[in-house]
Amino acid sequence: MVLNTILAKIGDFLGRKFKLIASQFDNIINVVIPKAKTEAVTEAKKYTDDKCTVVLNEAKAYTNTQINNLVNGAPEALDTLKELADAVGQNGDIITTINNTLNGIGTYEEFVAAFNEQVGKDSIFYEKTA
Repeated sequence: MVLNTILAKIGDFLGRKFKLIASQFDNIINVVIPKAKTEAVTEAKKYTDDKCTVVLNEAKAYTNTQINNLVNGAPEALDTLKELADAVGQNGDIITTINNTLNGIGTYEEFVAAFNEQVGKDSIFYEKTA
């Protein structure tokens, strides 16, 4: 009889401990892990957004600088494409000069070959030729 009482008390004790452990495990599975996953996804998105913003701002700054450098040396009357087109249209000799200069540059194939040599085959900009 005493043994049965002791075993019953041990069973109750182990049952309570098992329920406590099962409850804690359930909390980890249903609360802690989903919360950690959500936080990780949120942080990853923030990191990615921040990096994209930095890269985009750098690209905008670079583009603006290059445009400003291109326009900066032009007189105010010739600092837009329309003004340049009008000026070229009014002077046939400029068109001949430009055409002669461009003809001396080389073919498209020569340009691609020179470009590929500069960027290398591992570059995403590498252009495959036939």
